[in-house]
Amino acid sequence: MGDSRSRDLPPRWDELVAASADLDRFCSASAWAGAAHEAFGRRSPLLAVAGADAAAALARARGPWRAPVLGGLDPLWGFACPAVGPDVEEAAALLAGLLRRHEGGWAGALVPGLVPGSARDAAVRAALGRRYRLGDGPEMVRRVADLSPGATAWLARRGAHFRRNLRRARRAAEAAGLRVEAVRGGAELVERAAAVDRRSWKGAQGSGLADPAMAGFYRALARRLGPGGLLAGFARLGGRDVGYILGAVGGDTYRGLQLAHDEAVARLSVGNLLQWCQIESLAAEGVARYDLGMDMAYKLAWSDAAMTTYTLVVVA
Repeated sequence: MGDSRSRDLPPRWDELVAASADLDRFCSASAWAGAAHEAFGRRSPLLAVAGADAAAALARARGPWRAPVLGGLDPLWGFACPAVGPDVEEAAALLAGLLRRHEGGWAGALVPGLVPGSARDAAVRAALGRRYRLGDGPEMVRRVADLSPGATAWLARRGAHFRRNLRRARRAAEAAGLRVEAVRGGAELVERAAAVDRRSWKGAQGSGLADPAMAGFYRALARRLGPGGLLAGFARLGGRDVGYILGAVGGDTYRGLQLAHDEAVARLSVGNLLQWCQIESLAAEGVARYDLGMDMAYKLAWSDAAMTTYTLVVVA
């Protein structure tokens, strides 16, 4: 068993995440978790420990009244689970040992990314509850689409009104000369998407890729995913990008990251067209799941199920 204080996760972290059934595998993997810690975690050293079939990692943060806190690796969202591996009992024991070894250096701890009622959740609560007070923190809900039967089957599950509007949007876009270009790449796709964001409602609000911190996170994610790690679709009209959809594939899952379009082409339903073209491309590649990210009203029509995780609050 190795215990370290570094900016790195244990060497087998991604292998252990991939073998874990009851957590968000894309966001718990080192690319997302490492990029989020790099961008939003104040570059604090990680506290990490690895065992035979599990590992655990936490990061230092600051809570209310400047009380020292240990938390997850993506402090902005809390998607990443800090106790990974197929042996959930070992994962929970490693997490408990990590907290115990650093007692006196934290007043509270946040354990995000737990699926309520899962075996991992039960093991973590049992291991930590023997020594600490526990409370339930916020939940995070994501919407997920099932692409395993293919794009045609996915579309058949949508309502008649949805299908009719999608056909209408595709005809209108084609008549206007708008085309969608599928692209694989790295950080250059982030820059290309950011240029569109600046002409979208996100640009007006300074959110999305118009936010330097968020753009920095996606650049770090692209670097960690490696060449071709990002998968995007760009809507093009008159020789320029007027919309984009950006995501990445991990295992059998496509994780949606950002979506936006130039306000000047809003009448062409560019966002819907990009979603549909991406689903067609993903299904053709054999991708089984499309994780649309955080729950929003418009995503309900595009998804088939919800994935809920929550943060367990630990008080020393």
